[in-house]
This record gives sequence, C-alpha cells and structure tokens, in this order.
Amino acid sequence: MIRHIHYDYFHGKAFFPGVLLIAICLTVSCKQRGVQKGMDESAFVFETSNIKGDEADYSRPAVITGHISHRELYPKTTEISIVIPFYDRVSEKQSSTIYEDSFAFSFVPYAPRTISMSPYIDHLVVCPGDSIHVELDFADLGKVVYSGKGAKNNENLNDFFVRYYLKDWPGFSEWELDSEGEPVLRKYKHADAFVDAIKQKLESHLARLNEFIQDTQPSPELIALCRKEIEADYYSELIQGLLGYKIS
Repeated sequence: MIRHIHYDYFHGKAFFPGVLLIAICLTVSCKQRGVQKGMDESAFVFETSNIKGDEADYSRPAVITGHISHRELYPKTTEISIVIPFYDRVSEKQSSTIYEDSFAFSFVPYAPRTISMSPYIDHLVVCPGDSIHVELDFADLGKVVYSGKGAKNNENLNDFFVRYYLKDWPGFSEWELDSEGEPVLRKYKHADAFVDAIKQKLESHLARLNEFIQDTQPSPELIALCRKEIEADYYSELIQGLLGYKIS
C-alpha cells in the first residue's frame, strides 16, 4: 500500500462571485483544520491488492508502487517520474511525490508496453492489470528488485538485455580507428555494404532472441516486446546510417 494525497476539484457551469468566495474560504479553512488536527490516514491509502491481472482486458489499469532505501544519500530528490510512450509518438510524463520513502503510479497501458523510470530503470514492462512493486536503492542505483504481478516479465527483460541483446557481436563493429588511431563510427564505402552489415546484425539479434526464448520460456507479451525492440533499433540504425550516403 502506498499513500497518496487526493485532491478535490469543484466543477460548475456558473458561480456568483460571492458564493465562489465563500466556497474558497470554507475550503481553505477546512484544510487548515485538517492539517492541524491530523488527517485520517485512510485518506492516503492506495490499494493495489484489488487489481486482478488479465492481459486480455486492455481497459484494466496498471499500478506501480515503489520504495526507496538509503534515501538520505539524495535528500533533494523529492519525486520519481515515469515516461509513458504512446502510439501517437507523444510521450506522457507522470511524477509521484516521495512520501515516507515510497511512491506510486496508476495508468491504463492499453496493451503490453515498456516505459522508463529515469535514471533508475531504462525499460520497465507494464501490462494491463499489472501490480508491480519496485525496490530502489540510492546507495546502489543499478540495483532494482521487482515483486508483484509483472515482476517476472521485468526480471526476464533485464536478463534479455544483459545476457543476450547487448552482448558484443564480433561480426560487426560500429567503431573503427581513423588514421590517427582515434575511434570513429565505422563508415562503409558503399551503402549496400552498410545495409548488408545491418541486416546481419538484425539476424544475429533475432537468433539471440530465439536462444533467450528457449532458455527462459518468457511470456508471449514479453517475446513480442523484445522482438519489437530489436526491429525498432534495426530500422532506426538503418535509416540514420543511410542518411550519410549520397543517392546516385
């Protein structure tokens, strides 16, 4: 359970100025009395146990909760943010205030997707209905522990990136040494040679994905996400590289 403050908003089509002023005064007064007397803790409770996962139901919300260890090392960090890329290429950023070393997010992912929690997590798999708990350690920013529904997907994704996808491939190098011995991005003489090398790199990554699937037996939605990640990187690298060649 994570504590969140809920805000009430007043909606209406028309208010008389006097009525509006009285409402504002009463609201401020009530809030001040609540702070002075101490608010009921149940107002801060954010339940996650009632979220039942079902990836087939795309309308289900996903809940991400988190706790921070050794927060005193970065006392000025008062909030955690996530970036949610959507299909129209417009990313949504959500922020959660850290309350008693904890934070929480809730949104509807609509389909299995990856989001980021920079600078702590580059890729976080979230499916409709997930309830994922994240343990961050400010003494070791590279250490992330997952639990709850969706934890296995994220553990497997991290394993895929570290042991399979980002592993060096000796058949292709993006870097070479220039005449002065300095590393520079490799430049193929002809565009066709560059395309062939990139295709070989894609085939190598897809072969590694197959190894990952055989070794780990990940969920179908994670397999699809990994495949999309590989293909997206391939087309991005292909297009960016071809921009450096002249069209004859």
